[in-house]
Amino acid sequence: FLSWDIVIKSADPFSISAWFNTNTVSSTSWVISAGSNGGTNWDIKIGATSGKITFRMRYLVGSPHYSDLLSSTISTNTWYNVTGVFTGSQQLLYLNGVQESTANITFRRELTTHIAGAIGTFYYNGVPYSGDYDGEIGPLSFYQSKSLSPKEVLQNYNALKGRFG
Repeated sequence: FLSWDIVIKSADPFSISAWFNTNTVSSTSWVISAGSNGGTNWDIKIGATSGKITFRMRYLVGSPHYSDLLSSTISTNTWYNVTGVFTGSQQLLYLNGVQESTANITFRRELTTHIAGAIGTFYYNGVPYSGDYDGEIGPLSFYQSKSLSPKEVLQNYNALKGRFG
C-alpha cells in the first residue's frame, strides 16, 4: 500500500482515474482513498453495493454528510477504468470512458489542510482503516485543480484500453 499527502481545498476541482482488475466484488475494498479527521474524505471503492463501484465524497455539510455515485455492476477478473471527477459543483463517475452517474454538490465543508491518501486501502486519520484491495491496480492519475471533461476522460480511457481491455 502506498500513502501520500494531498493538499486540496474542498471547493477546488479534481479528477482521479484508476485502472483495476479485482478478485472480489462481494466485499468492500478500496482502490484509492483520501481522508482526514472529521470525516473529510473521498474514495473509490468496490463491492459496497452489490458489486458496483462507488465514488464517494464525504465533506458535505448538512444531511446526508456524503454523496455516493454508483456504477453499473462489475465482474471479477476483468480490467476496468474508473474516473471520478469533481467540478466544484458536480460529482461525476465514469466507467470505461462512459459517464455512469452524476450529482450536484451545493454545500461543502472547507478543507484547506493536508489529507492522507492511500492506494489499495482506506486511509483515515493517518492510518490504514479497513477494506484492503484484492486484485491488481494499474496506472493511477490524480489531477489537482482540474476537472476532466467527458472528452478527456474518454481520450484517457482509449489511450490505455489496448493494454488492459
